[in-house]
Amino acid sequence: MLSLLPFLSLLMLGAYFVVAARPRALRRLVPKPMKALVQLPEGEDRYAAAVAYLTQHPEEIRAAWSHPSCHVAGALFCMASRCESWSPTSTIGCLTMIRSDQKYRAQTPELTAAIRLDTRIPVSSRDVTVNDLPVFAEWQRRLDREL
Repeated sequence: MLSLLPFLSLLMLGAYFVVAARPRALRRLVPKPMKALVQLPEGEDRYAAAVAYLTQHPEEIRAAWSHPSCHVAGALFCMASRCESWSPTSTIGCLTMIRSDQKYRAQTPELTAAIRLDTRIPVSSRDVTVNDLPVFAEWQRRLDREL
């Protein structure tokens, strides 16, 4: 039993460092806090706010696309479904994913077909520019109405 004591001590110490180091490692994966959302004129919606924000901060478009649930302007890039979020095994995709890859779909076949036919939607997140943001807002409003 005495010979196991040093081994167990090292094991416990290793477990402590894994747990203690985890938040630091996770901090690198989570995007940095974003600047405050711009003020909206009366009557504007969250998609207009997202377009305004990303127009002022175009360098954050990729971050918003990659992390739609935690970026202040991520509403433009949500999945085309109201009941499912994206996972590696999911076939539900965002507008760009549906447009670029036949394996991704929207919640309904009609929406999937319409998204694939809309040539205004970029086929890659790297191709999304400030000029494309109103198209994403238009589609998200449509998804809100129809789903």
